[in-house]
Amino acid sequence: MLKNDFARRSVKAEEDGWSEEQLKELLGKKREKLGIFEGDETEGEMEAGQGAGLIKEILPVQDLFNKLIAEFIAAKENICT
Repeated sequence: MLKNDFARRSVKAEEDGWSEEQLKELLGKKREKLGIFEGDETEGEMEAGQGAGLIKEILPVQDLFNKLIAEFIAAKENICT
């Protein structure tokens, strides 16, 4: 979740030991819709980073392109044979 006013309030509420019902009340007001579809950057939930867990290595750009080209060539050869 992107760090906005809503995210900070949510973390604080959890740290302060709000009950499950209180947290549901805070989180259950269509926050995703506000953030994602209506663009409310203050009160909306703005999720990000789901794909971050898929990153296995960080490469220099030249190495990344060399790897990409090599994988493309290998895939192309597999298709054509």
